[in-house]
Amino acid sequence: MSAFVAGAASLIGCILLSAALTAEHLGQLALPGCGAQSACARIAATPWGHLPVLDWPVAFLGLSYFIGLALAWSRCRAGMPTLLLQVVRLGAAVSLLLTGVMFVEGLVCGYCLATHAAHLLFCVLAHRLPPLRTSGTAALTLLAGSIAAASIGLFYWQDAVETRTGDDQERNLADSMAEIVAAGQVDATASDEHAARFTAGAERAAVRIVVFSDYQCDDCKRIHADLERLLETHDNVAVDPRHFPMCSDCNPSTKERNLHPNACWAARAAEAAGILRGTPGFWAMSRWLFERDGEFTRPELDAYLEREGFDVAAFRSAMEGPETLKRVKADIDEALRRGLHFTPMLFVNGVELRGVLAPNAVPRAIEEVLVTQPEPASVGADVTLTALEKHVADWKSQPRRHTGAEFRSWRATPSNARVQIVVWGDYQEQHTVTADRILRAWSDSHSDASYVFRHFPAHSGCNSSMKRIMHPNACMLAQAAEAAALLGDEAQYWQMHSWLLDQQEAGVSLAGVLQYATQLGFPPFGFEEAMRSPSVAEAIETEAKQGFPMLNRGVIPAIYINGRVVPRWRLDGENVLETILNGID
Repeated sequence: MSAFVAGAASLIGCILLSAALTAEHLGQLALPGCGAQSACARIAATPWGHLPVLDWPVAFLGLSYFIGLALAWSRCRAGMPTLLLQVVRLGAAVSLLLTGVMFVEGLVCGYCLATHAAHLLFCVLAHRLPPLRTSGTAALTLLAGSIAAASIGLFYWQDAVETRTGDDQERNLADSMAEIVAAGQVDATASDEHAARFTAGAERAAVRIVVFSDYQCDDCKRIHADLERLLETHDNVAVDPRHFPMCSDCNPSTKERNLHPNACWAARAAEAAGILRGTPGFWAMSRWLFERDGEFTRPELDAYLEREGFDVAAFRSAMEGPETLKRVKADIDEALRRGLHFTPMLFVNGVELRGVLAPNAVPRAIEEVLVTQPEPASVGADVTLTALEKHVADWKSQPRRHTGAEFRSWRATPSNARVQIVVWGDYQEQHTVTADRILRAWSDSHSDASYVFRHFPAHSGCNSSMKRIMHPNACMLAQAAEAAALLGDEAQYWQMHSWLLDQQEAGVSLAGVLQYATQLGFPPFGFEEAMRSPSVAEAIETEAKQGFPMLNRGVIPAIYINGRVVPRWRLDGENVLETILNGID
């Protein structure tokens, strides 16, 4: 392979990796290992993650630079201009600097490291081209112009994402404020199973706020500051703080995503302060913890305790004892009963306040509720939704989106069916099997329902929206379903579809697929040829491209019922999907 071709391949790798990091930053892609508090997120939050003054993410700059460099490189087949080589050397120095920073800070992002490695490889290859005596003005002009054009494009992309996110937050905030006001009177006989421990504010208040937080959550920190200001300026507001650490040390629901490693100990430290000094001690410790983003070492905690006059030994005994863990776990259990799925989560007078990420959301909501002069009550008088009710309410609150259901509908139902279900799934993904069985069983028993299954195989070989291979046989299985659709009728398609999902636990090979295809009446050689045909590949790619923006936080399967995504449908002991479907008028 020539140095020119290898250099082009290296730059393509840089562009793809930078694009993935940019999409992750904008919330358009969920890269494995790049969640909150990951090395990726934490290095991006440091001064090294953004350009000074402009506050432009380094990933954005990298993507613009690599696009421009690739275009400039296209003009270097005959050799490397002197000035362009100087630019390449400067870029190599920046990559080495940023790589060194990652290792010094102990925040090594695998995607960033791979990007810099590909860039440095390109720099080596650039030196292998024959040098040109020309300055390379044309190549440099192309580089600068491309960087400017790509940067403008990224700016508009970021603005569009932020605008859409902001609009969604504002809509959710307005809807939930209306629900809070409409809730009206409270049930004075009701009681909260979970006794309030460290409620601040009036004992009986017109506005009662229950907030579930995590001391290592940035949005929780901002909301906590808003709540403290509300308590200072209003004597008819009460705030009941509770814990939901995104840490598997005390929260089993986060075992697959230990986002905040010190969050459990931070919550237990706050509880210990409350045990020793009551509500003032709890709130003072909470303030200190949020200021430090929930992180502390033993010497740092001891220094704070000594400064505040705590008995350090007594505090340690309380924090490490069983009572603090019991209290934190009780909060977690209650949060899960209420259907919590992120922090911060707030309830105002028993109604969830959605859209809390909108600017000044909490102060605005509280002021609007106070204008209606609600009846004062204790926190325990508010009745909240169950987790099942909340999951259904979350679906109802979603905006309607066009799912393109007319693209293909295998069910012989009217186009204006009362219930329209669209799923993007992967035959090797376990939750796809569960959802498909529930949804097809329900739609089979309702003549006014349509069900459409679309492919989103988690495999880069047939789905260009994927950058890696998660399920090795995903393409082959999707091809089998499409081949059955191409060669057979609706009944044969659904038979193949069901059989593929049924084989998930046992696994299935190409030989097994062809054997089953023979049982359905398809010729084995003709079926395999159909699986590999361009029309089948195009059908899968088309559905996957259409499905990528429809995924909910990158999660497979994506389930849409009457145009609304179902954000959460798995709940122990409850059938959320059937509850949603049965409740549709």
